[in-house]
Amino acid sequence: MRLDLIGANELKQYIGRRGYVIVDLRPKQDFNISHIPGAVNMPYEELDMEVLSENTRYIFYCERGVKSMRVCRFLRERGIPAMAVVSTYSECARKM
Repeated sequence: MRLDLIGANELKQYIGRRGYVIVDLRPKQDFNISHIPGAVNMPYEELDMEVLSENTRYIFYCERGVKSMRVCRFLRERGIPAMAVVSTYSECARKM
């Protein structure tokens, strides 16, 4: 299954875009320090797949891109639209 992967430059175009939710997979304390504007925090270790909807497109980011790709693959196999940001969080934050 092909993953939808985006980089830091592309992430910016989804901020505030209707039908998309940007999800920060980092721990709550990291999210509270800084995060991508408009992102919601769902720490990787606490991610509840039951609250995710098939009618929403999710964009996941994490510290280095590895966890976001894992989650994206898992969700797409279950029919939930998801994209993964493959850039590091630091790179994403610099591009905002």
